[in-house]
Amino acid sequence: GASAGLTEKIRGLIDENEDFAVQLIEDKASNGYLQIMTARALGEPAIMRRFVSDAAFNKIGMPEPGAQVAYNRIYLNNVHLIGIAEEEGRNVLAIAVKSSFQRVRVENGRAEKLDQSVIAQTEVIIMSRDKKAAVSKGSLYAHSCPSCGAPVENSLSVECRYCGSALNSTGAEWIITDIMTMAEYGEYLEEHKSNFTYRVKPESIDRLYDVRDYAINNVMVMIAADGVYQEEERRFADGLAKKWGYDVSKLEPFFQMAQSGRLVIRMPEDRSKQRKIFNLMRRAAESDQSISPEEKRLLDDIRQRYEIDGAA
Repeated sequence: GASAGLTEKIRGLIDENEDFAVQLIEDKASNGYLQIMTARALGEPAIMRRFVSDAAFNKIGMPEPGAQVAYNRIYLNNVHLIGIAEEEGRNVLAIAVKSSFQRVRVENGRAEKLDQSVIAQTEVIIMSRDKKAAVSKGSLYAHSCPSCGAPVENSLSVECRYCGSALNSTGAEWIITDIMTMAEYGEYLEEHKSNFTYRVKPESIDRLYDVRDYAINNVMVMIAADGVYQEEERRFADGLAKKWGYDVSKLEPFFQMAQSGRLVIRMPEDRSKQRKIFNLMRRAAESDQSISPEEKRLLDDIRQRYEIDGAA
């Protein structure tokens, strides 16, 4: 099975890289991802410069001055190794990072919500290191030079002040060489299929949630948007649960989590599923014969975010 294939490929990586461990790679990916998001939020590229390739640095870029966003909340839900490949003398790893966040813009001391609820998204980090890499003496993600172990500060210079080596070289450290949306990763996987010795199909990552799971979850966020539960809304949620074989008694924790803001909007990658889920959410909002301003903002936000046309 897939897990046996993964174990075999990991053994091969350990043979080539005595310091290799999946947990270590996933930790580096988590750490790097959060530092990249921090760099963009603060408009300070030096925070991420040392551990991203030149191409990735240019691709990630910085928001326009004044367009930076802060995060009311942000956390990583899952970080998983989903692909192992070889490319031009380098080992290449794909790590899926599922994060939840709510963005705000701060102007004149006032915070304005850019997302009406917490949003979940999955991106794929590509990390690369030379097949004949030297054993790392430090970690760029923990501010130490992989070539000599000396401390490294945030800087736009990618040269170690102590030994002069290029910090973001794949010669001794796993470097982030790309960040992709799930759609981009799907295309990349198709184009580089022959390089991959292990891969999880992008659609399989979404199987943790099927349409009804997403819809029940999102309908609860929808119903909680105005902080008021109308009897009609509860009846709609109960009816939906019964129709889809959910135990109605299990909805109560959903209501409580939604009310305290602990449920997040979730969507699969599949466009037609996104539309179905959006329409269910809209029907839930209309179930009490009126859409509150909070519900409308949330629906508009989701329509725009997932580019759902003509679904109103």
